This record gives sequence, structure tokens and C-alpha cells, in this order.
Amino acid sequence: MALRLRMAPTAWAKLRYMCTSSDTEIGGFGVSSTEDPLLVTEFHLIKQECTAVTVELDDEALAEYVEDQVASGRHPSECLRIWIHTHPSKCTTPSGTDWEMFKEKFTDCDWSLMAIMGSDGDTSEGHLWITHPDCGFITLPSIEIEWSLPITEANPNDWAKELEEKVSTVTRSFTTITSSNKNNFSSYDFGQYKGYHGENFKTGNSITNSKTEEEDYFGSDGDDGWDHRGYAV
Repeated sequence: MALRLRMAPTAWAKLRYMCTSSDTEIGGFGVSSTEDPLLVTEFHLIKQECTAVTVELDDEALAEYVEDQVASGRHPSECLRIWIHTHPSKCTTPSGTDWEMFKEKFTDCDWSLMAIMGSDGDTSEGHLWITHPDCGFITLPSIEIEWSLPITEANPNDWAKELEEKVSTVTRSFTTITSSNKNNFSSYDFGQYKGYHGENFKTGNSITNSKTEEEDYFGSDGDDGWDHRGYAV
């Protein structure tokens, strides 16, 4: 039987609510059990600062989350292995920032897993990291809902309160970009990031900073023939 990440209906509904209720990324932990470690029965947020392309967890809040879970009778392996976050776009492909965070924060244990939900409700393939034996990443199919589990009562008002209390947004600006090549200019509106992109900025560039995480998310000159860097005004 192939490995597959599954979620209880109410846990899925909560994740979907969080995804559609914010213009930023949102990250949380899937809670499972030792008997079925790839079946997520609950989804929990912790205090975090988010942008349209990043999630930064509060270390103190993370420690408190673990303490609360242990106090309720859970082992850390049941509540810290499965990292699920959202993208405020339909794209569910992990960005460079996603991979960097996952490798830095979640690959010290014997196994961990990252999955992503996009704004249309689609989810990425699960990326399972197994360190013992050292076999690197294994790709799992996208999350499926485990309809055999009962649909427990859900309160969207509680979810809204959790979202308001635990997720704060960070506004970041881009470097101004000028170019004499202004062919195929068009505007975009992506959350708090607004600007322009044009085809192949090859001449007259005036870029005053190094590659940023925002640039990494939107792409760069060599990715697809378009330069998606935004600019601050």
C-alpha cells in the first residue's frame, strides 16, 4: 500500500478556512497518532508572522504548543512532524524559501513531512523526509480527506479568533527597478505586493539590492523569460 497523507474532514475544513481567509501564507502542524502517523486528525496554528511568501514561527509560542500537547498526553512525534502551510495563490509548488525552512526546522528527526494548500483548495504532493536510513525525500500523493472518520462539530467563529490571535502580517516592499526595455509591461496585484512585470529586463536595469525572498517566489530572469520582480514606490 502506497504511503499517503490523509486528513480528517474537520481538520481539512479548518485548513481550508485558514487558507481562504488570509492574503498571506499561514503555517500549522498536523496532529496524528503513533498508530496512524500519516492520518491528521487536528490542525493547529501557533503564533507567527507571515507575508505572501513566508511564515516565521514564534519560538516561544512553539515551545508552549509542544508543552500543551505533551500535557494533553501526546508525544512530540505526534504533533511536530507534519508541517502544512498555505499559499495565497493556486500554486502549490514549494518555493526555495519553503525548502530552506523545511530542511532547517523539520529534518532533524527520523522523519517529517511538508504539504501545501493553494487558494483553490488543491494541495501539493507531500514531501516526506526520512533520515534513518538516509534516503532523503520521498514524494507522496497530495492530501486526501479520510471520509471514513466522523465529521465533528466545527465552529468557524473559533477558527476566525484563532487566526486573528495567532497570525500577524508583515508588510515588505521591493526594490525599485527601472529599465529601458518596457515592452510587454503589465500590472499585477498579489496581496500587499503591487507592481509591474515586463519581459526580459536586459538593458538599463537599476537594481539596488541582491536577490530577495520575494524575487525567489515570483521568479527571476532565467526562469521563464520573464522578470517578475516587484518594486516599491
